[in-house]
Amino acid sequence: MKKKTVLMIILLLLMGITGCKMEEADSGALSAEGVPELLEPVDVKMDVARAQIGDIYRISIYKGEVVPYTEELHFLVDGCLEDVYVTTGDMVQEGQVLAVLSEEQLREQIEILEEEIDALVRQGEFSDRLAEADIAIAREELAIMRELGDFGPTSTVKELEIQELELALEQTRQLRGLELEKRQASLGALQKKMGKNEIVAPCSGRIVYVSEIRRGDAIQGYTPVIYIADESRLRLLTDYVSESTVKSADRVYAKILDQEFDISYIPYEKSEMIQMALNGEEMRAQFSVDAREGVLQAGQFAVVMLYQSYRKNVLTIPINALYQDGSGQYVYRQVNGTRTRCNVKTGMTTDTKVEILEGLEEGELVYVKD
Repeated sequence: MKKKTVLMIILLLLMGITGCKMEEADSGALSAEGVPELLEPVDVKMDVARAQIGDIYRISIYKGEVVPYTEELHFLVDGCLEDVYVTTGDMVQEGQVLAVLSEEQLREQIEILEEEIDALVRQGEFSDRLAEADIAIAREELAIMRELGDFGPTSTVKELEIQELELALEQTRQLRGLELEKRQASLGALQKKMGKNEIVAPCSGRIVYVSEIRRGDAIQGYTPVIYIADESRLRLLTDYVSESTVKSADRVYAKILDQEFDISYIPYEKSEMIQMALNGEEMRAQFSVDAREGVLQAGQFAVVMLYQSYRKNVLTIPINALYQDGSGQYVYRQVNGTRTRCNVKTGMTTDTKVEILEGLEEGELVYVKD
């Protein structure tokens, strides 16, 4: 009996202890509902930064390289290729003949046109003599009529006949003159093409491209045939950026070998852009570089730094010191070693900084998330 009594007491004690623990747990859950949300999790490391006056801007970076100036070479006239004297990689000198068109067909065209002009002149002179003879005969006949006293309808008809002959002769001469001018103009145009059948190197340099053409191929004037690189003149080729973007920037420069260089945008001609699009070429931006001779070399890596929305002497803090909730933007300011929420009004923001318009003063410390 005593053993049963002891067991009952032990069971009651165990139930009482379990009930207290449950109450304490429930009590803790309820009290947590009334506690304000923590400012930051306890495991987040916080540093401080000082609000300071400085410059803020947006920056874009375009990778590129230093390349020699490249010039497109073409024939000025249409024709059939006679020969190309260079291949890709050849070094050439200024004034060297690089390719030639055959002038045989052009000479034949000139000869044919010259013969046509000579024939037109000869035929015209013969036709004029015949017409002038007919007019002279008609005038002689009219003179005889008048000597015989015929001033009636017959002589009037003869006068009209003479006028018609003279008018026909004048019209024939005018039409022949127009035709002669037309053929002489064509002859002059062909003669001007003579001697323009060569592509000559405009500078000393290296041949970087030769079109796949063979002797006898027909080539239209102004079609690119050869590209030459002048390594004494260098430019910068970068990822594409439009001319309007560059013009709207507050500052643009190139950084090459840890040095800064002033640069100027080189726009493409409309025909160049069309040709690149047709060839499926990647569009890239090109710049001239203001550098002394010998400072730069082809193949050097470069970056173009483009600054936009540049604002000077403004109050800024690190971007990761700024918070935002439904009530607006704020920071945690350090006041006597404690964190105090401070509402702020911001201006321009970048990837690293934010401009503070209201709410902070220069020198104040704010907490920054690591």
